[in-house]
Amino acid sequence: LKITCVQRIEGVQMENPVGQVIFRMIQELVHNCLRHAQAANCYVQAIAVDGGVLFSVEDDGIGMTETQFNGTQGLKTIQERLLWLESELEVESSPGKGTLFRFFIASESLK
Repeated sequence: LKITCVQRIEGVQMENPVGQVIFRMIQELVHNCLRHAQAANCYVQAIAVDGGVLFSVEDDGIGMTETQFNGTQGLKTIQERLLWLESELEVESSPGKGTLFRFFIASESLK
């Protein structure tokens, strides 16, 4: 698995425990890519945009169905953490087409 990371978050301040929570969510998504997706590539991005940071993890693997997405403890934990950060997980996937996970954290929630 080749992992490509792009970060454009210069000047963004992330306080603990928020930074740790975001790290653990990204870690879980990359772990899922490695363990389940059967992907050749995984792309991780953190991009500062107006009002916060957009995070994404995308793979070119086997994809997943909504039933598979709703059935995993790791993804449920991510959703709970995002609720704490006043955000939500967006998922785009279909069998054979890879998976894109995306979430936005507002600047106020980074502190």
